[in-house]
Amino acid sequence: MQLIYNDKKVIMLFDAPDVRLSTNQEIFEGTFAECMTKIQELGLSMQEDDPSLVERIFKAKKEYVKPGRMHLIPDNDVLALDVVTGVKVHEDEDNIYMRCSLPKETLESLFDNTDETDLNSNIMSDLGLTNSFVCKSQEELING
Repeated sequence: MQLIYNDKKVIMLFDAPDVRLSTNQEIFEGTFAECMTKIQELGLSMQEDDPSLVERIFKAKKEYVKPGRMHLIPDNDVLALDVVTGVKVHEDEDNIYMRCSLPKETLESLFDNTDETDLNSNIMSDLGLTNSFVCKSQEELING
């Protein structure tokens, strides 16, 4: 994950494999937890609107997807762990695949419920989302 900032504020928390971002701002690379610690250490302010851009590809049964929104259902449950926004990138007979944006609140919730400090396959396993989590990028989805 990258923390992009200037001397006063957070510009963005950034981890979106399908997006290329160039900037003349300061950049710190680390886990989500390390980025949040760096924000506190530097005394940076964050905007009211969420400046994070963190995306991953998820899939769900068609009945759990509404236009632009996907319910993240744990593997052995019927209740959604969260509802995230996204863009459909693929569809098969049973599932819709979406590139979903994960806001800061969702990320914090995911990390609060696991021992992980970075968004990876371990966290998806801990949360029971292994059937929902597909990959980091759209290219990985296509090239499998």
